[in-house]
Amino acid sequence: MRPMITSVLLGLLSLATLASSASDSTLTAENDAEVKSQSLSIDPRISKKTALASPYYGGGGGYGGGYGGGYGGGYGGGYGGGHGGGGYVPPVYPTYPGGNYPSYGYSGFAPYPSVNNGYGNGYGGYGGYGGYAGSYPNSYPGYNGYGLVGSGTYGIGYGVNGVSVGVAALSVLPIVIWHGLGDVCCNPLSIGGLQKFIQQQIPEVYVISLKIGKTIREDFENAYIKNANDQVEFVCDLIKNDPKLALGYHGLGVSQGGQFLRAVAQRCPNPPMVNLITLGSQHQGVYGLPRCLGDDVKFCDYVRSLLNHGAYKKWIQNFVTPAEYWHDPLDEKTYIKASVFLADINNERSVNDTYKTNLQQLKNFVMVKFTKDTVVQPIETEWFGFYKENDLNSTYILQESPLYLEDRIGLRAMDDQGKLHFLQVDGDHIQFSQAWFQKEIIDKFLR
Repeated sequence: MRPMITSVLLGLLSLATLASSASDSTLTAENDAEVKSQSLSIDPRISKKTALASPYYGGGGGYGGGYGGGYGGGYGGGYGGGHGGGGYVPPVYPTYPGGNYPSYGYSGFAPYPSVNNGYGNGYGGYGGYGGYAGSYPNSYPGYNGYGLVGSGTYGIGYGVNGVSVGVAALSVLPIVIWHGLGDVCCNPLSIGGLQKFIQQQIPEVYVISLKIGKTIREDFENAYIKNANDQVEFVCDLIKNDPKLALGYHGLGVSQGGQFLRAVAQRCPNPPMVNLITLGSQHQGVYGLPRCLGDDVKFCDYVRSLLNHGAYKKWIQNFVTPAEYWHDPLDEKTYIKASVFLADINNERSVNDTYKTNLQQLKNFVMVKFTKDTVVQPIETEWFGFYKENDLNSTYILQESPLYLEDRIGLRAMDDQGKLHFLQVDGDHIQFSQAWFQKEIIDKFLR
């Protein structure tokens, strides 16, 4: 992955203004003659102005912008660029394979009346493909595709009353961090320090460290005793309603925060998560809590006693967060039947094609394993491995698992596309140097 050039390309209108225009309007061209007239009479030269406002960008080529508008306010798409090709999303189709096109970008004008104002951004990465975009008459708003254009410019096409306005935003995407068990959002010695370090290395980046609750104490307790599905829903709403994340973001999950952010990617594709990095996360669950982290060890010990009491009891599943990714290899049938979170996002009971499709929209899925981890059991879960059924002395790797062989959540296809990255650190749980993090994570996946 080439480091992206940090730059701002301005469209004719600000992104905030466009988003407000598209979302606040309650009139449609179908129902209001005046709106219809306006939608057809706006000067199409706006497209030329917008295109000129997105100048040549970067060594890899590619203009900013997007092709929006049309039915329902946005087909999405955009012309990619760069030496490696890029992608083109035709204005008529919600998705389409990208081809190799020259370094060119266009902010287009769609000469169609808008039926339902909306917006859609397309996907034009290297050899890229189109994201879902647009709305059709009397139908539903289009999903956001993702517009990676050229050598790192994120383009979006907004349709306002039939007119598309190309906007290109920062080439550095925002970052959403989710902390792990025994930690809180803003501890300067842990997640808070990591957030600060990232912002020092990428000064212009917008970073959110998630706080699940109104207070730091609530955030700490909720990591232990708040239903994981409720937490994921809370974060989905938060992300969806943050205008700074409208063009997409990178997810950085620490320990259990990693599988929770994966659930966000699978369940909530709008706005899109582009890269997902998980540090010491338990993607196949855990069987044991050998060591507690954080200052409040008594609280952790209480949770451990509940897990020992009966992790799959209904009230514990709905109350104790680690129980929701507790995976008993000695009783796989009960795990699959009773797990309210992990068995669902891993498509253990049945294949939810939406989960699979959404996860495959990631550009990169990075999994970091800590080879001397004394907190996560087994360590292999950090790379989607786990204990073999009825055997605590043997483990399997991802590529040997039914999850992969049956491609239940799309990991096999992603592996074939080179989207999966398996990194390891010779250390204990979440123990890594700043130099390693900058070289392997920031420079390769966050810039």
